[in-house]
Amino acid sequence: RRRPERTYILGYYRGAKPLCFEENGAVTGFDAEMFAEICRRLGWEIRYQAIDHGTAEVELKSGNVDCVAGGYGTDDGADGLSLSPTYLDCDYEIVSLASSGINRKGELEGKTVGTVASSAMGAALEADTGLMENIGAVRAFFTEDDCFAALNSGMCDAVIVTSLYADYCIN
Repeated sequence: RRRPERTYILGYYRGAKPLCFEENGAVTGFDAEMFAEICRRLGWEIRYQAIDHGTAEVELKSGNVDCVAGGYGTDDGADGLSLSPTYLDCDYEIVSLASSGINRKGELEGKTVGTVASSAMGAALEADTGLMENIGAVRAFFTEDDCFAALNSGMCDAVIVTSLYADYCIN
């Protein structure tokens, strides 16, 4: 039986390396390639739609996208959404420049820490009350790429990013 033709719209966060991100004008990464293969097997076209952090539920519920990939996660039950089983667990890491002398969380006292706005990383930072009481300031950025750019430019002393992103960029 032939499946109906359709265009499947995959919402993704632009800088969600290595899951779903833009490189040389194309969307690539594990999630992007996985969904492209699923659509190929179903005989569907795939279209990638960049979305902002914090807007996934609005984009899904409005019908602007069929699915969100590239690091979307929720701990609150996602009222009204269907979630796949977790297929990848990811921790968060504090990253600093080797020259900073920051080697552990306790050395962030009075420092400026960057993270992605409206993200699970930002929520994890806010939930760590001991850390929040000691750091000097939190700077919010659009993507993890922006966090690393801020770190490299000296705008931040350290950044909180996913372990996947840190491993992808550093190793």
